[in-house]
Amino acid sequence: MTVHDTLPLWEKGFATRIEEIGHPTLIVWGEEDRVFPLPVGEELQRMIKGSTLLRIPDAGHIPQGERPDLTNRAMIEFLQR
Repeated sequence: MTVHDTLPLWEKGFATRIEEIGHPTLIVWGEEDRVFPLPVGEELQRMIKGSTLLRIPDAGHIPQGERPDLTNRAMIEFLQR
């Protein structure tokens, strides 16, 4: 239900402007995500110039909850750059 309600907002609102992002961007993606598989994250990285894709092994759609050890460490390192 949530995806049904928010997908149009994503497709017609945010997705059309992704390539406008000009700030350093860390994309966190679970390698086992079955909602949005890894190729979606890879495409997102290609669309956001200069972005970094952090692939979290043994994690699905919510890597920050499934692998907080890796996710938090990487986010702290990214923010300290």
